[in-house]
Amino acid sequence: MRRDLKSLNKDHIESAMQEIEYKIRDNNNNIYDNKVLQSVCTLALTFYDQLWETAEGTSERNDLLHSMSKTLGLVVSLGLGLEHLSTDVIVNRLEVFSGDELEDEVAENLLDILQPIIKNVNTISLDILKTRLDLFKKHEDHETVRYLKRDESTLKYKMCLNLVGDAGHLLLQYCSKALKVLHDKTQWTNIFAELKENIFENPYAGTDYIVLEKYKDDLYDIAVFDSTDKETKKRILSSILSQPMETRSSVSLSHVCPALCGKEIADESLNKLLGLKSGVSVFKFEEKVPLFVDSIRRPAVLCVRLSDGSSRRYIVKRGERTRTHCAAVRLLAIVQPGSTVYNVTQLSEDSALIQYLEHHERFRTLIFEKNPIDAAVDTMTRARSKDSNLILSPAVSLRHFQALCQRVPAYMLRSAIEDHSACVQDFINKKKNFLEAISSMTMFSYLCGVGDRHLENIMYNLQDGRALPVDLDAILKYGANELPPARLTRNILAVCDTQILESRLQSTTLSLRESSKHILPSITVVFKWMRENYMEKLPYITSLIEGTSLSHLVTIDVISKSDQQYKEKYVQLLKDVFADFDEKDIYTVEEQVSSLLRQCTEPRILSVTRSGWEPWI
Repeated sequence: MRRDLKSLNKDHIESAMQEIEYKIRDNNNNIYDNKVLQSVCTLALTFYDQLWETAEGTSERNDLLHSMSKTLGLVVSLGLGLEHLSTDVIVNRLEVFSGDELEDEVAENLLDILQPIIKNVNTISLDILKTRLDLFKKHEDHETVRYLKRDESTLKYKMCLNLVGDAGHLLLQYCSKALKVLHDKTQWTNIFAELKENIFENPYAGTDYIVLEKYKDDLYDIAVFDSTDKETKKRILSSILSQPMETRSSVSLSHVCPALCGKEIADESLNKLLGLKSGVSVFKFEEKVPLFVDSIRRPAVLCVRLSDGSSRRYIVKRGERTRTHCAAVRLLAIVQPGSTVYNVTQLSEDSALIQYLEHHERFRTLIFEKNPIDAAVDTMTRARSKDSNLILSPAVSLRHFQALCQRVPAYMLRSAIEDHSACVQDFINKKKNFLEAISSMTMFSYLCGVGDRHLENIMYNLQDGRALPVDLDAILKYGANELPPARLTRNILAVCDTQILESRLQSTTLSLRESSKHILPSITVVFKWMRENYMEKLPYITSLIEGTSLSHLVTIDVISKSDQQYKEKYVQLLKDVFADFDEKDIYTVEEQVSSLLRQCTEPRILSVTRSGWEPWI
């Protein structure tokens, strides 16, 4: 009541927290329901966090960190399940703490509280903590600090796993990228730094990398941008690119990284990198490592046999930025807790270890089982026109879109799910799970501006019917890739009860709004980890969670600030479609979901969406 009446103060919070502590000390902690305790601790943390901006000097902020730490300690001791979000509230404030170091009592108390949970803190928050070890100078012998510094083993296995793949193809990729940036010193320097680290200076490299040493001297001679002229750089790179490299469908693990070939690698750092449960360790890695030869990056599939007799597969993906992909998976876990998430671990700036999704199939593959959709589309004028020209003739584009919808049945995905169901009850269960997953995926795509949601980037679990978004590099786009904020096209909606879907989206939106003060610090930590160029997008997700904006308004703002061709026409189309929405300071949950659903399903919007997205399916 005090919070709602805006009469809450620090004394009220501390009085409530002390009462809970006394009850626990008297072994009478069952007097409170867990939900009540969660609510009180969340309220306390967010209240202290809000005081941060108005706190004067490092002394007041030390006091706030001390209070936050005590609240986190209560969360941990009671096992309330809020450890990750609560830790992120503190991590977010430590990242901007301006003092030389924390006061002794504050630092020691925080380190003591973090000690039992530090091994379970997500890697993004750990990375932020490691950048602020300067705040704990007097406590370098503390177990928590030693854990944060003890990175040698983790670094070793990241370097080992980073070697898994086609060494020759990786070298050609770097040379090809360098050839395209002959005039850009910054990009050139970054490419050669990665080339050196990942090919020539990895101490765990096997013979597949050693044979590439013959190119080392020439490449190192041109590594410093100003050391040679453009023609020399071009000649050396072109010479390497012209060398015949064997095209292989697999590599031998012992040839790329012998260090991974031993048996029973019982190392806690490796277990955490692989996301193994407690008590399970690596027995051995399989010698043969298949490659995806139809992909330009040629990802490798690494299979590991585990001590419990089971096996797991992982994809080692190299040659492209991985930070945003890792961040996207973490954001999904924050904004949709409990939803299905796959593990993505950054190995270096341009490589990642990705959990292989067993028993999954891409949406497009499922649909293609029921209908050869390409044949129906190829004969249409719309498929042969330039995507950028669709907005120039919206009436014509709408007619072409409607014609395509008539050619492509809306029930194909539903029929495929039926075919993969053992019985009627199995189909009903899968349909229910599908709706729940689509609701989570829609909310995530909408809040985080996930683009590129074509049918190849959504997976279907053949066992339980859940949908799962993959290849999440294109986050924080908010209309830059395609106008719909999420994929709710005809074939997907045919599997869902639209009224239940709308209800789920409304309840999730309300829940996020009510817990915004608790989850926004975690989201902010992820944005900071992605680095400064993403911070400008933080207000978009904040406004959508707090209810101060609508989906189409965010898209309009992003497009207006972009250099997109014909952006004025896209903006005008959105304004016409949403002409009945009035501007407000705060929008209702129903208004937010209504804007989202209309932007996902309106034919006028879908008709000018790029052909590769296949909005008619």
